Amino acid sequence: MTESEPPPPACLLALVSLAEPMSADVGTPLGDVPALHAARYVLDFVLDALASVGEATAGLEIGVYGYRGTPDGLAFEWLLPAPEPEGALAAFSTLSQAELPQRADGQPRKWLRGTEAEGQAEPAAALARAHRVLAWWSSTHPLGRPPVLVHCATADGAGEQSATVVRSIRALSVPAGPAQVFEWTFVPGAYAGFPSDDIWEMVFNPSDPRPALTAPAAPAFTVERIFWSQKRGNDPGMWEDAYAVGVCGSVAAVCDGASDGIFCRDWSARLANRFVQDRPVLTARPEVAAWVAAARKDWQAAIDYPKLRWSQQNKVNDTGASATLAGVEFGAPGADGERPWRATAVGDACLIHSSGNNWVSFPIAAADQLNSAPSLLRTKIGVAAPAAVFATGTCRPGDLFLLATDAVAGKLLADAADGNADWESYAALAPESWLAEFDELRDTGKMVNDDCTLLVLRVAPGVPDDRPSTTENDSTQDGAILTPLGERSNVDPA
Repeated sequence: MTESEPPPPACLLALVSLAEPMSADVGTPLGDVPALHAARYVLDFVLDALASVGEATAGLEIGVYGYRGTPDGLAFEWLLPAPEPEGALAAFSTLSQAELPQRADGQPRKWLRGTEAEGQAEPAAALARAHRVLAWWSSTHPLGRPPVLVHCATADGAGEQSATVVRSIRALSVPAGPAQVFEWTFVPGAYAGFPSDDIWEMVFNPSDPRPALTAPAAPAFTVERIFWSQKRGNDPGMWEDAYAVGVCGSVAAVCDGASDGIFCRDWSARLANRFVQDRPVLTARPEVAAWVAAARKDWQAAIDYPKLRWSQQNKVNDTGASATLAGVEFGAPGADGERPWRATAVGDACLIHSSGNNWVSFPIAAADQLNSAPSLLRTKIGVAAPAAVFATGTCRPGDLFLLATDAVAGKLLADAADGNADWESYAALAPESWLAEFDELRDTGKMVNDDCTLLVLRVAPGVPDDRPSTTENDSTQDGAILTPLGERSNVDPA
């Protein structure tokens, strides 16, 4: 960065548990104090250190929230002296205008306002909210520094769900590298521990940029299962999702066409196909717009636009088609057998990576993050291109990757929240059993009646010898060919 260039954007989001367990004493340089006071001291120290950096914070956005469970649900409190922003984050520069009381000599200023420790500890829900904020920030600041989360809490209420959300946050990525998470877990009666003096170097100058993927010489995965089902009550030809698997066996994608458009099934199929063919780098909105424009030409040719009725042409022009996207790419394995992966998403189609007892989800971390207005890739000319969000990580032979459209993703994440995540079961499930399960869920109102798609991928070479053999892409259900477009498939053999 030269003197004339502005600093890259940066983001720091801090969460502080305000639950009753934070009233227990922990050790600090000031003596034994309640954990909530120690958390304030930690963050006051961090904010003071950041304020001393000067002009480098010009692009920094920050949010510090306390959270607690209440009878009415999860509650958040804005803890900074500046007015709470309409969004989740405020410019760090606004804090410099606030009048801050001084502490004793040698101690940081009091940046955070005081509050009482009461209520229940609900870290998983709070972290899932933070994940949503950081995913949004990452997608809208592709040239920024990796986002940072600081979490101050006791271990109360924490469990596998909290750990999973933290792993999912760490997977969020910008080109400069993956998100960073710093956790201060206060233990009653123990010394709290405090950050080093060089806060800026610690949180905003990581040396781990997002690696480029080297194409593997052999397939990176095997397709264990491909499940799909149209809405209950519709014919198979009305299914508007799509999937594609690259011939190289190192890229796959699912798309979910929006039902309020026209020729959405064809649009979702074009997007899925182009993703595995192009392996686009959709870092910024202009790149998304250019890629969508090329896919739009494919789509208009496929629907034979000049020969459409005038009413259809009007709907194509005025509404068009739209779809969500989730794609995953794999690189060549290293000497230890691990290989890098990169995921791209627009909207709420979802990826789950399961490795041993650990798993992450992307781009959503909890079922309640699904909504009726996700970001969409649209054919309509003049509509602003959405921002894509990315995740990166490494995987080992035998790991599972599940790619799911939103209705299936909601079911998978709800099961996980209830402690019923069994990702391996989907690698062995017969198509007719999957279909019966999801039909029952829709019939009983336990799941929204929507098109459903799930791809189950096994990282090579970890395919078990006793892998079920009924995984052909042309398996049948109710006499229909199991392909995205009826009798012709947009799936290349892996």
